[in-house]
Amino acid sequence: MTIMTRELVGALACRTREVLLARRALYAAATIQVASVIILLAGLAVMHHVYVT
Repeated sequence: MTIMTRELVGALACRTREVLLARRALYAAATIQVASVIILLAGLAVMHHVYVT
């Protein structure tokens, strides 16, 4: 019974680690996407300012 419990705890710890790494990667991707959108909007604002005025 102890061996099964130990294996279960090990498997849960491994799975938790995988979930945390996936979450960190998702946050990094979201941050990059938000930064890209901000840069795009800033570029459009500059182009609008240059060509309209």
